[in-house]
Amino acid sequence: MARPVKKKDAEDFSSAILTKLTEELVQKTATEEFANDVTILFCGSKKSGKTSLVDRFINPTKDEKDQPKPTVALDYKFARYATEGTSKVLAHIYDLGGDEANENLIGIPISTSTVGNIVLAITLLGWDRCVQKCIQTLEKWLQLLRSQVERSLQALAQENPQCFLQLDAQRALRANSYAEHADRGIINMFPAGALCSFPGAKWDVLASDVDPEKRKNLCRAMKLMALVEQWH
Repeated sequence: MARPVKKKDAEDFSSAILTKLTEELVQKTATEEFANDVTILFCGSKKSGKTSLVDRFINPTKDEKDQPKPTVALDYKFARYATEGTSKVLAHIYDLGGDEANENLIGIPISTSTVGNIVLAITLLGWDRCVQKCIQTLEKWLQLLRSQVERSLQALAQENPQCFLQLDAQRALRANSYAEHADRGIINMFPAGALCSFPGAKWDVLASDVDPEKRKNLCRAMKLMALVEQWH
């Protein structure tokens, strides 16, 4: 004869099922979000063309004479893109003002919900300055972004271990691809989940007004930084 199920046992069983389903939903939602959404952060030097790049990304046909207003703190825009045979991708685009007071705002676009699929773009305005100043600016932003990405990954490991393990596996795979690289000793792989680049704005100034030798040294420095940090 079957033992009657006590009310408390039934409630505990139902609670356990609900908890399990909630955990699976959270993990599934985070995984799907990383797959279907991408977050893009433009940051870097003041007046380096970040807002212009964002505007051109969203509206490639925009009149070049239509100059955007300077970003005060952190600006947000979004765009939907789809190619033939693929689902739509929602791009969350953040434009961070170049003032130092805005640097603490990077925790908004770089978080546990975005770190799995984020693009970080550091725009540089160093063509009319010395190479050392340009590199110092780049190193500062690299350190700020790396620290925030690592903090987000640590928090993700607590909130959603499954997603963190997936990102960690991707990092290991990337690192393994450089195991036989001639310069593997100097490569400092950026944390997983981030695709990074540092576009140099105002190319016309670099091409026409900068001394050829200085231009060559700057390009070499950018190439080395891209190799060391594995940026694009």
